[in-house]
Amino acid sequence: MRAITSFASRAAENALAPYLRYFARSDDEDDFQKNVNDIFSLITGTASNDGAIGSIVGTFVIDNLDFGANNPGEDDCTDEGTLAYTLRDANENEREKIHFCDPAWTRPSLENVDCGSLDPFPSTKMDTFSRIALHEMMHYSSVGPPSSLGEQIKDGVNADNERAYGPDRTHGLIAEEQDDDPFGAVQNADSYAWMALDTYASYKCAADQSDNNWATFFTQNPPDYVPEDDSDSAKV
Repeated sequence: MRAITSFASRAAENALAPYLRYFARSDDEDDFQKNVNDIFSLITGTASNDGAIGSIVGTFVIDNLDFGANNPGEDDCTDEGTLAYTLRDANENEREKIHFCDPAWTRPSLENVDCGSLDPFPSTKMDTFSRIALHEMMHYSSVGPPSSLGEQIKDGVNADNERAYGPDRTHGLIAEEQDDDPFGAVQNADSYAWMALDTYASYKCAADQSDNNWATFFTQNPPDYVPEDDSDSAKV
Protein backbone atom coordinates (compact mmCIF):
# COMPACT_ATOMS: atom_id res chain seq x y z
CA MET A 1 0.00 0.00 0.00
CA ARG A 2 2.90 2.34 0.72
CA ALA A 3 4.24 1.92 -2.81
CA ILE A 4 0.96 2.68 -4.53
CA THR A 5 0.26 5.79 -2.43
CA SER A 6 3.82 7.15 -2.53
CA PHE A 7 3.80 7.20 -6.33
CA ALA A 8 0.37 8.82 -6.24
CA SER A 9 1.60 11.51 -3.87
CA ARG A 10 4.51 12.26 -6.20
CA ALA A 11 2.19 12.47 -9.20
CA ALA A 12 -0.11 14.90 -7.37
CA GLU A 13 2.72 17.14 -6.21
CA ASN A 14 4.11 17.44 -9.74
CA ALA A 15 0.80 17.32 -11.67
CA LEU A 16 1.99 14.32 -13.68
CA ALA A 17 -0.18 12.67 -16.33
CA PRO A 18 -1.67 10.00 -14.02
CA TYR A 19 -2.81 12.75 -11.64
CA LEU A 20 -4.32 14.89 -14.39
CA ARG A 21 -6.45 12.00 -15.63
CA TYR A 22 -8.47 12.11 -12.41
CA PHE A 23 -7.95 15.50 -10.77
CA ALA A 24 -7.54 19.14 -11.76
CA ARG A 25 -4.48 21.35 -11.54
CA SER A 26 -4.33 23.76 -8.65
CA ASP A 27 -5.25 27.36 -9.38
CA ASP A 28 -5.33 30.64 -7.47
CA GLU A 29 -8.54 29.67 -5.69
CA ASP A 30 -8.36 25.90 -5.19
CA ASP A 31 -5.27 23.85 -4.33
CA PHE A 32 -6.46 20.52 -5.69
CA GLN A 33 -2.93 19.11 -5.86
CA LYS A 34 -2.22 19.84 -2.20
CA ASN A 35 -5.52 18.29 -1.14
CA VAL A 36 -4.87 15.07 -3.06
CA ASN A 37 -1.23 14.94 -1.95
CA ASP A 38 -2.26 15.37 1.69
CA ILE A 39 -4.70 12.47 1.44
CA PHE A 40 -2.11 10.09 0.02
CA SER A 41 0.55 11.29 2.47
CA LEU A 42 -1.65 10.20 5.37
CA ILE A 43 -1.54 6.64 4.03
CA THR A 44 2.11 6.70 2.93
CA GLY A 45 3.57 8.04 6.16
CA THR A 46 7.08 9.47 6.42
CA ALA A 47 9.45 6.51 6.79
CA SER A 48 11.33 5.56 3.65
CA ASN A 49 13.78 2.79 4.47
CA ASP A 50 11.83 0.20 6.46
CA GLY A 51 8.62 -0.21 4.51
CA ALA A 52 6.64 1.56 7.21
CA ILE A 53 3.28 3.06 6.41
CA GLY A 54 1.31 5.96 7.83
CA SER A 55 0.27 5.47 11.45
CA ILE A 56 -3.33 6.14 10.51
CA VAL A 57 -3.47 2.79 8.70
CA GLY A 58 -3.04 1.00 12.01
CA THR A 59 -6.34 2.47 13.19
CA PHE A 60 -8.37 0.96 10.36
CA VAL A 61 -10.49 -2.02 11.44
CA ILE A 62 -11.10 -4.94 9.08
CA ASP A 63 -14.05 -7.12 10.06
CA ASN A 64 -14.36 -10.58 8.51
CA LEU A 65 -18.09 -10.61 9.25
CA ASP A 66 -20.56 -9.11 6.78
CA PHE A 67 -21.69 -6.64 9.44
CA GLY A 68 -23.39 -4.38 6.90
CA ALA A 69 -26.48 -6.51 7.37
CA ASN A 70 -26.80 -4.78 10.76
CA ASN A 71 -27.31 -1.45 9.02
CA PRO A 72 -30.69 -1.39 7.21
CA GLY A 73 -30.53 0.50 3.94
CA GLU A 74 -26.74 0.22 3.57
CA ASP A 75 -24.80 -1.94 1.11
CA ASP A 76 -23.66 -5.36 2.26
CA CYS A 77 -22.31 -8.43 0.49
CA THR A 78 -25.79 -9.63 -0.43
CA ASP A 79 -26.07 -6.69 -2.82
CA GLU A 80 -25.07 -7.83 -6.29
CA GLY A 81 -21.71 -6.48 -7.40
CA THR A 82 -20.58 -5.19 -4.00
CA LEU A 83 -16.86 -5.83 -3.47
CA ALA A 84 -16.36 -4.11 -0.12
CA TYR A 85 -17.78 -1.43 2.13
CA THR A 86 -16.87 0.90 4.98
CA LEU A 87 -19.60 1.55 7.53
CA ARG A 88 -20.22 2.25 11.18
CA ASP A 89 -21.39 -0.97 12.84
CA ALA A 90 -24.75 -0.35 14.48
CA ASN A 91 -24.15 -3.34 16.76
CA GLU A 92 -20.73 -2.16 17.95
CA ASN A 93 -21.25 1.40 19.17
CA GLU A 94 -21.08 2.79 15.64
CA ARG A 95 -17.47 1.67 15.26
CA GLU A 96 -16.09 2.41 11.80
CA LYS A 97 -15.00 -0.76 9.99
CA ILE A 98 -14.17 -2.20 6.57
CA HIS A 99 -15.42 -5.51 5.21
CA PHE A 100 -14.24 -7.18 2.00
CA CYS A 101 -16.78 -9.38 0.23
CA ASP A 102 -15.64 -12.69 -1.24
CA PRO A 103 -15.31 -11.44 -4.87
CA ALA A 104 -12.76 -8.83 -3.76
CA TRP A 105 -10.30 -11.56 -2.82
CA THR A 106 -10.25 -12.81 -6.41
CA ARG A 107 -8.57 -9.60 -7.61
CA PRO A 108 -4.83 -10.00 -8.33
CA SER A 109 -2.08 -8.39 -6.30
CA LEU A 110 -0.05 -5.42 -7.57
CA GLU A 111 2.86 -7.72 -8.36
CA ASN A 112 0.67 -9.76 -10.71
CA VAL A 113 -0.38 -6.91 -12.99
CA ASP A 114 0.43 -8.10 -16.53
CA CYS A 115 2.00 -5.15 -18.32
CA GLY A 116 1.75 -6.84 -21.70
CA SER A 117 -2.02 -7.17 -21.47
CA LEU A 118 -2.78 -3.53 -20.65
CA ASP A 119 -4.53 -1.12 -23.00
CA PRO A 120 -2.87 2.15 -24.07
CA PHE A 121 -5.17 3.79 -21.53
CA PRO A 122 -5.97 2.91 -17.89
CA SER A 123 -8.64 0.20 -17.78
CA THR A 124 -9.97 -2.49 -15.46
CA LYS A 125 -7.31 -4.83 -16.88
CA MET A 126 -4.94 -3.39 -14.26
CA ASP A 127 -7.38 -3.73 -11.34
CA THR A 128 -6.06 -5.21 -8.10
CA PHE A 129 -7.09 -5.91 -4.52
CA SER A 130 -4.98 -2.93 -3.45
CA ARG A 131 -7.22 -0.61 -5.43
CA ILE A 132 -10.28 -1.92 -3.58
CA ALA A 133 -8.53 -1.62 -0.21
CA LEU A 134 -7.41 1.94 -0.91
CA HIS A 135 -10.92 2.91 -2.00
CA GLU A 136 -12.27 1.76 1.36
CA MET A 137 -9.54 3.54 3.30
CA MET A 138 -10.58 6.78 1.62
CA HIS A 139 -14.00 6.52 3.24
CA TYR A 140 -12.65 6.59 6.79
CA SER A 141 -13.55 9.73 8.74
CA SER A 142 -9.91 10.00 9.85
CA VAL A 143 -8.73 10.53 6.25
CA GLY A 144 -10.65 13.30 4.45
CA PRO A 145 -11.85 15.57 7.28
CA PRO A 146 -8.47 16.12 9.06
CA SER A 147 -6.61 16.67 5.77
CA SER A 148 -6.45 19.96 3.88
CA LEU A 149 -9.50 18.74 1.94
CA GLY A 150 -11.51 19.00 5.14
CA GLU A 151 -14.36 16.80 3.90
CA GLN A 152 -15.53 13.22 4.06
CA ILE A 153 -14.59 11.28 0.92
CA LYS A 154 -17.65 9.48 -0.40
CA ASP A 155 -18.87 7.63 -3.48
CA GLY A 156 -19.55 10.41 -5.96
CA VAL A 157 -21.77 10.31 -9.01
CA ASN A 158 -21.37 11.36 -12.61
CA ALA A 159 -23.69 13.71 -14.46
CA ASP A 160 -26.05 10.80 -15.20
CA ASN A 161 -26.39 10.23 -11.43
CA GLU A 162 -24.57 6.87 -11.59
CA ARG A 163 -21.71 6.19 -9.19
CA ALA A 164 -18.34 7.39 -10.43
CA TYR A 165 -16.63 3.99 -10.37
CA GLY A 166 -13.89 2.74 -12.68
CA PRO A 167 -11.26 4.54 -14.75
CA ASP A 168 -13.70 5.81 -17.38
CA ARG A 169 -16.16 7.35 -14.95
CA THR A 170 -13.53 8.75 -12.58
CA HIS A 171 -11.81 10.39 -15.55
CA GLY A 172 -15.21 11.57 -16.78
CA LEU A 173 -15.72 13.55 -13.58
CA ILE A 174 -12.98 16.01 -14.52
CA ALA A 175 -13.09 15.76 -18.33
CA GLU A 176 -14.28 19.09 -19.73
CA GLU A 177 -16.28 17.38 -22.47
CA GLN A 178 -18.09 15.24 -19.90
CA ASP A 179 -18.83 16.25 -16.28
CA ASP A 180 -16.19 18.97 -15.77
CA ASP A 181 -16.56 18.56 -12.00
CA PRO A 182 -13.15 18.90 -10.28
CA PHE A 183 -14.78 19.34 -6.87
CA GLY A 184 -16.71 16.11 -7.30
CA ALA A 185 -13.45 14.35 -8.14
CA VAL A 186 -11.65 15.27 -4.91
CA GLN A 187 -14.65 14.03 -2.93
CA ASN A 188 -14.86 10.68 -4.76
CA ALA A 189 -13.11 7.64 -3.26
CA ASP A 190 -12.62 5.75 -6.51
CA SER A 191 -10.85 8.73 -8.11
CA TYR A 192 -8.07 8.36 -5.53
CA ALA A 193 -7.99 4.59 -5.88
CA TRP A 194 -7.71 4.54 -9.68
CA MET A 195 -5.27 7.44 -9.77
CA ALA A 196 -2.97 5.61 -7.34
CA LEU A 197 -3.25 2.38 -9.30
CA ASP A 198 -2.57 4.29 -12.53
CA THR A 199 0.66 5.70 -11.11
CA TYR A 200 1.87 2.33 -9.84
CA ALA A 201 1.08 0.48 -13.07
CA SER A 202 2.75 3.25 -15.07
CA TYR A 203 5.95 2.95 -13.06
CA LYS A 204 5.93 -0.85 -13.01
CA CYS A 205 5.36 -1.16 -16.76
CA ALA A 206 7.37 1.79 -18.12
CA ALA A 207 10.45 1.00 -20.18
CA ASP A 208 12.07 4.19 -18.85
CA GLN A 209 11.57 4.64 -15.12
CA SER A 210 14.06 7.48 -14.77
CA ASP A 211 12.97 10.86 -13.41
CA ASN A 212 9.24 11.16 -14.14
CA ASN A 213 9.39 9.51 -17.56
CA TRP A 214 7.39 6.56 -16.21
CA ALA A 215 4.34 8.82 -15.98
CA THR A 216 3.90 8.72 -19.76
CA PHE A 217 3.43 4.94 -19.95
CA PHE A 218 -0.27 5.27 -20.79
CA THR A 219 -0.50 7.28 -23.99
CA GLN A 220 -4.26 7.83 -23.87
CA ASN A 221 -6.88 8.81 -21.34
CA PRO A 222 -9.71 6.38 -20.58
CA PRO A 223 -12.53 6.53 -23.13
CA ASP A 224 -15.63 8.57 -22.32
CA TYR A 225 -18.09 6.79 -20.10
CA VAL A 226 -21.46 5.97 -21.64
CA PRO A 227 -24.32 7.59 -19.69
CA GLU A 228 -26.88 5.09 -18.52
CA ASP A 229 -29.94 4.82 -16.33
CA ASP A 230 -28.96 1.66 -14.45
CA SER A 231 -25.30 0.88 -13.74
CA ASP A 232 -24.13 -2.72 -13.51
CA SER A 233 -20.66 -1.71 -12.30
CA ALA A 234 -19.28 -3.39 -9.19
CA LYS A 235 -19.91 -1.45 -6.01
CA VAL A 236 -16.96 -0.78 -3.73
